[in-house]
Amino acid sequence: MSTLASWAALIADERRVCRPERREPRALAAFVLRHLDWMLAHSAAVEFANEIAAVARVGRDSTPDAGRLEIGECVRPGCGAKIMATPREWDGRGTRDVKCEAGHVWRPHQWLELAHRLRRRENPGDELMGGTE
Repeated sequence: MSTLASWAALIADERRVCRPERREPRALAAFVLRHLDWMLAHSAAVEFANEIAAVARVGRDSTPDAGRLEIGECVRPGCGAKIMATPREWDGRGTRDVKCEAGHVWRPHQWLELAHRLRRRENPGDELMGGTE
């Protein structure tokens, strides 16, 4: 909260615009986002980016299930565990891990094939009716 508030104050003071009406995370974040291009051109842009990244890390670490997306049931024979797409530790690439709860993993180059297999399982008659698979 204090990080967003301090950057919002800098933006408001230097751009001579009104501060957000409410001092709460959603309003502050929306305000900073509206002025993001200006902020990224500012001399403090690196410090800004580092502080926001640190806040995001704290948020991710405090909510371990945040960003998890259930994709379907594992396509490996005999498995049946849920496949989840989960945020990977920030590595600068923003990539995700896709794995089932039993430990089977699909790398990015395998995601399209996984999607086809899941779709075939959900709609088994598609390939008989002229589907694209």
